[in-house]
Amino acid sequence: MGIKMERLKRLGLTIMILSLFCMINFFTSVFAEEEKAQLLNESVQVSLDEKAAPTSIIDNKLATKYIFETEQTIKVNSNTPIKSIYILFQHTNNWILLYDKQITSCGLYGFLHEYVELTYEQNTVEMKFPKDTVICDIQIYSKGEVRSTVEKWQPPYEDADMLLLPTHADDEHIFFGGIMPYYAGQLNKKVQVAYLTNHKGEWYREHELLEGLWHVGIKAYPVISEFKDLYSESLDHAKKLYNNDEMLAYQVGLLRRFRPEVVIGHDLNGEYGHGVHMLNAHLLIQAITLSNDSTYMPESIKKYETFDVPKTYLHLYDKNQITMKIDEPLTSFHNKTAYEMAKEGFAKHKSQTKYFKVEDKGKYDCRKFGLYRSTVGLDKSGNDFFENIKIEEKPVVNFNKEKTESSNPVTSSTTQVKKEAKAQESLLRTIRGPICVILGIVIILFTLKLSARKRNRLNR
Repeated sequence: MGIKMERLKRLGLTIMILSLFCMINFFTSVFAEEEKAQLLNESVQVSLDEKAAPTSIIDNKLATKYIFETEQTIKVNSNTPIKSIYILFQHTNNWILLYDKQITSCGLYGFLHEYVELTYEQNTVEMKFPKDTVICDIQIYSKGEVRSTVEKWQPPYEDADMLLLPTHADDEHIFFGGIMPYYAGQLNKKVQVAYLTNHKGEWYREHELLEGLWHVGIKAYPVISEFKDLYSESLDHAKKLYNNDEMLAYQVGLLRRFRPEVVIGHDLNGEYGHGVHMLNAHLLIQAITLSNDSTYMPESIKKYETFDVPKTYLHLYDKNQITMKIDEPLTSFHNKTAYEMAKEGFAKHKSQTKYFKVEDKGKYDCRKFGLYRSTVGLDKSGNDFFENIKIEEKPVVNFNKEKTESSNPVTSSTTQVKKEAKAQESLLRTIRGPICVILGIVIILFTLKLSARKRNRLNR
C-alpha cells in the first residue's frame, strides 16, 4: 500500500510540474511580444564583394559615407539571427535583398531612410546595390521591437485628411507647430507633408527633415520638390528666382493627388519676410482655385481628376482666426504637449536651432491661423481645423501599388508570405495560451481531488 501511495504522489507531482511548465510557457509567449530587438552591428561580419567592407558602412555615423562606383554586393553574417535591416542613404536607387534563395526588390519609393523586415530570421543576408548609390549607415537588428528612432516609412497617402505645405525643412515645426503631433500623432489623421524646396545642397538637412517628421508622428513619407532652396527678401525677387508656372503646377498637382479636406499654408507676408515663403503662400491661393478648374493641366485631371479643397488655412492670416490648443497632454507622446513635441521635432534640425525656435506667442505664434477659404462654412469653436468636416473612412491605397506588384512579383509574394506567417504566429499564440491555462487548471484540480481520495482511504 505504501509503495502504491508513493507512486501516486510522484505521478501527481510530475503532473503538477508539467502543468506549471505549460502555464509558464504561455506567459512567456505573451510577454515575448515586448522583446526589444538587439542592434547587431558590433558583432556581425560584413564583406563587400567578398572583401572586407569599409567600417563606414556600419559605424552609426551619417557623415561617413560609402559611394558605390559600380554595382556591388554587401554580405552580412551574424551568429545572432537577423530579422530586420535599416539603411540610411544619401542617394538611393532600387536595390535587391537576398537571403535563403529569396529575392526582394527594395528602394521602390526612394526612401532615404529605409526599414526592411525579413520574412523570417536569417544568419546571412546579402544586399546588392547599383552604381551611384550612396550609403551613410546600415543597422542590423535581431528579432523584436526596434528602437523608436528607426523610421518605418509608408508611401505618401493616396487620400490625405490634411496637407501641410512648408517651404523648407524646419518650417513645419517652427510655423505649423503642434499640428503634426496633435492631428497625426494623437488623432491619427492622415497628415501629408509636401515641401516647396529641397536641400540637396546641404545633405545633412534631408536627414534632419525625416528625423523631425518621424519624431512628431508623421508616418507617410514626405513629398520633396525638385526646386532648389534659394534665399529671397521679397515676393518680386522670389518670383524671378523660380519658374512660377512650374511651381504653381506642382502645387495644383499636390492638391489633386492628395485630395485633402484641410490645407495649411504659410503667412502671406513670408513669416519673417522670406520671399520664398511669400511665393509659396501666394501660389497656394491660386492653386486652390485652379485645382478645381477643368481647363487647367488636363493631363493632371486624367490622372487625379479635379478637386475643390474644402478648407484652406494660412499661418497668421488675420481673418476667421483659429488658435490651436497645444498645451494639453497627448497620450500618444507620454503626456507631453503638442508644443513640447513641436520643439522636440525642431530640435532634430541641429543645423538650424541656433537661428530659429518654435514660439507659442508673439510675432511668429505657431498656434495662430486664419481660414482663408472654405466650402463648408466658417468656424465657430475656433480651435479645430476639421470643424464642419466629415471624413468618411476610406481604404488607404498606394497609387504605385499596381506598378509595384506587377513589376516586382517576388516582393509581392514575399509580403504575402510574411503576412500569413504573422497571422499564423498570432493565432497559435492566442490559442496556445488559453488551452495551456485551462489544461493546467484541470490537471491540478484532478491531482488535488485524487490526493484527497487517497487521504480519505487512509483515514478509514
